[in-house]
Amino acid sequence: MGEDRELIEMFIEETRERLELIEPALVELERAETPAEKERLLNEVFRHLHSTKGSAGYLNLNDLVALVHAAEHLADVLRKGAPVQPEHVDLLLQTVSLTRAYLAYLAGQGELPSGLGALTERLQRAAAVATEHPTAAASTTSESPPAGAAAASQMDGEGRGEESRTADAELTSSTVRVPVHVLDRLGRLAEEMLVTRNRITALAANLQDGELVGASKKLSVMVSELQDIAALTRLQPISSLFAQMPRVVRDAARLAGKDVDLVIDGGRLEVDRRILQELRDPLVHLLRNAVDHGIESPERRIAYGKPSRGRITLRASREGSNLVIEVSDDGKGIDYEAVRQKAVERGFVNAREAATLTEAELNALLLRPGFSTRDQATELSGRGVGLDVVAVRMQELGGNLSISSVPGQGTTIRLVVPTSVSVMNTLVFTARGYLLGIPYNVVQEIVLITDRQIEHYGEQDVFRLRDQLVPLFTLASWPERGNGAKRQSGKHYVLVLRGEGTLAGLLCDGIARFEELIVKPVGNLLRGVESVSGLATLGTGEIVLILEPEKILAEAGLAMAKIRAEQVQLGLVQEHQAVEDDLGERLVLLKGYGEHRYALPVRLVSRIVRFTPEELAIFGERVYYRTEEALIPLVDLDRALKMGAGGMEGGGIAVLLHADNLECGFVASQVVRIGRVGIEPEPSDRHGVAGLLNLPDGVYLMVDVPSVVHGELRRLYEVKQEARSVRGKKALIVEDSVFYRDALEAVLKRVGYDVSAVGSAEEALVFLARVPDVALIITDYMLPGKSGLDLIQAVRAGETAVRSDVPIVVLSQLLSDQASGPELQRRLLAAGANAVFGKFDDLEQSQLLEEFRHLVVHDERHEEATEEQRSEDETVHVLAVNLGPEVYGVPIDRVREITTLDGITPTPLEDAGFLGLANIRGEIVPVFDLGGVLRRPVRTNGEAVDVVTLTSLGPMVLRGESIRGTIRVPVSELREPTGNLGALAELVPSVATLPDCLLQVVELEKLASVCLGRRG
Repeated sequence: MGEDRELIEMFIEETRERLELIEPALVELERAETPAEKERLLNEVFRHLHSTKGSAGYLNLNDLVALVHAAEHLADVLRKGAPVQPEHVDLLLQTVSLTRAYLAYLAGQGELPSGLGALTERLQRAAAVATEHPTAAASTTSESPPAGAAAASQMDGEGRGEESRTADAELTSSTVRVPVHVLDRLGRLAEEMLVTRNRITALAANLQDGELVGASKKLSVMVSELQDIAALTRLQPISSLFAQMPRVVRDAARLAGKDVDLVIDGGRLEVDRRILQELRDPLVHLLRNAVDHGIESPERRIAYGKPSRGRITLRASREGSNLVIEVSDDGKGIDYEAVRQKAVERGFVNAREAATLTEAELNALLLRPGFSTRDQATELSGRGVGLDVVAVRMQELGGNLSISSVPGQGTTIRLVVPTSVSVMNTLVFTARGYLLGIPYNVVQEIVLITDRQIEHYGEQDVFRLRDQLVPLFTLASWPERGNGAKRQSGKHYVLVLRGEGTLAGLLCDGIARFEELIVKPVGNLLRGVESVSGLATLGTGEIVLILEPEKILAEAGLAMAKIRAEQVQLGLVQEHQAVEDDLGERLVLLKGYGEHRYALPVRLVSRIVRFTPEELAIFGERVYYRTEEALIPLVDLDRALKMGAGGMEGGGIAVLLHADNLECGFVASQVVRIGRVGIEPEPSDRHGVAGLLNLPDGVYLMVDVPSVVHGELRRLYEVKQEARSVRGKKALIVEDSVFYRDALEAVLKRVGYDVSAVGSAEEALVFLARVPDVALIITDYMLPGKSGLDLIQAVRAGETAVRSDVPIVVLSQLLSDQASGPELQRRLLAAGANAVFGKFDDLEQSQLLEEFRHLVVHDERHEEATEEQRSEDETVHVLAVNLGPEVYGVPIDRVREITTLDGITPTPLEDAGFLGLANIRGEIVPVFDLGGVLRRPVRTNGEAVDVVTLTSLGPMVLRGESIRGTIRVPVSELREPTGNLGALAELVPSVATLPDCLLQVVELEKLASVCLGRRG
């Protein structure tokens, strides 16, 4: 009933506005002189009456529908040519008055008006007369005054009487329609006032003026109330979104030939309208997938003992500040064996790996782009694209998606989305040089402890709180910024956080204050830091990093039983008992799978993990450790140093480290200990061994980490470097074999191509007619319909939108045939193919990718040279920024402003050149040192200037040394930089020699992709 009431209120407001437009139009109609003016006014009246009738019909207001329909019919007759009489206008005006009275009745402001039926009949008679005798109506009025006057008198008398009875029931509106942009502006102003309120409160406390303190307290209450009201203006019932979903399910069920009921729960929950807008498409995907993939046909359901009609439940609820939406069905559930089989068929894993995948890992596979258990796409099923789209959208909103399924019983997909902008009671504190905040509701208490109260269990520090052991943790994985806060000697503040069934202590430098803060989502700025859930701005302009307590707890590993178990497995529980010599570097001491032992510097190690065979992915000789985020290549130390057969396939210890931009791991059977050994290593002439350590428990080989990594993983480095040169380039695959097409698509996407795929030459020609920037075409020869040869000839003849000389590679099984292969190769090359290969020849994947890369990069340079020749008279306008002895040009049309920032908030990220975040008039913007990003010499004179730029990924500040000025350079004078610049060549693709300097022009979008895209 509540939802019906909401619809009625919406109907009242909409109809009231329509009546306010109809009434003056009718009055103007009587004064209109030209036929065109009368037609315009009647069309307007008719349109509003027609819309009102439709809305009333949806709500089953049948008596009102009959009245408005009769008025609409009269207006339609008049607009089609019947003369407009004053009596007609009277009737239509009476309809407006009676409808307004009816709205007052619906709003509870009056009684149900009488006379609806009588007015409906009079409207019908007037329309009938005007239809049957359009000219007679006019002549009757003018030539027969008595009859006409009597009729008019009768109609007028009835109308006046009716109008007098409804005059007292005039509708009083309880709402006002306000443009959305006005409400958005109100919300932003309320947020700014909250920040300013916090600043005034702090100033009042510092000045210790009693009157000012009292005024600030009153202001604080008023601003809080205003903030609450502003938040309410953004709320909409989720029923407005859910009301669209029954149609989605109904249409999908008809297409699939199934009977499905949709049950909606939680529709009265109110949600920020911005969240509702973002959730519509994901919900449509999920409901269509539930009908198509989940619900069985009626015959199968009956055979399984289920009702013939399937049931899908759409439920909304709140968990804390999060919105939770669940889409559940009572269908067949997920066939995990089919998922395993398809994963192997499509090359995601091999058969051995597939057999060990857990249900959670199989669910994760369902979210991979392009994965589906369907062999063919249908109108409902698009080869798994739906779940991938939903997962990406949830990540963009800062939320998550989880899947649970019971075979034979059904599947539930759970979406959790945070509120986009919220006010949070926050404890602000400092730690490791950062200004941090944490939700106050998770802080149980704040205590001050001394060093003597800290106990050590392995590598875990704990303290006792009223005889309860509480594990301590710090943000040890975050680099320390500045000097941090001044700590009291031997004393530490501890925030005691309350989790589910456990307590944890967070060590911090100092407690700042409690404040109400506007928390905004992280977006792309700090998405790589999982423990940061939001950003907020203090009244002073400082930026606070809001921590997510649950993620902090998970990141630190605070479950004591788990920590002890891991320490026992790694052999580290005795580490605190070991007496370490003050001399020498800290080392990780390892034991291989045979008799040999190894040593690694701790400074190179990011973490140590114990792995099982189920956590490995094996591809030929290459072995990877699988995590949720990535595949990490492993190096068995026994094999790499030729000290034995190794044994990592059976499990062991992986010492993970970062080598340049590639994370990898050294594998051994166990960790002996971690510590300083206090002796100098003896020299060694063995490749990969930097020295020998003669310790009491044996001789340890000091691993020469760089030489081993590059020797074992050289090809991976090369592939990664090659990917940079083709990243984002569009490639089109033309292949009718779904298996081969999907496999090749996965390979190309992995190295950075933007891949599209079609199954025939005809589809390819359609695609190439509308996508002109394809950089590479890979086609089979044998295709349904036209052949690959026909496609090559069409492209080379200029019949598509792409360049006629775009690189084309043919992969065909026929080329492997010894009899027909050579002749086919000759014909393809003669037609314009750049390269041809047998589809299943003994050709390594890396060789094929290198051939593709060579064609694309060579062609790109040729294209750039041609473009330069065509645009000799064009100029490039840049802002020249000094960076030591070098000068860089930033496109002037992308510069928003030039400033000098007062302060930059540090973050845990250590990406090259990333300085932190700045508050620019309430907007949080990332700041990058241009020299650091480009890996150029740093400034030495201490000067700095900040250039605020606009990119497709958002605003970004580039810090340089000083501004040289603005420069216009003819395009004809730009050239490629000389020397082997590596990845820098993409960021600075062109230079120009000026009289006093070498201007290096920055490609801003690629720079933004490097700086901001990696956080996405």
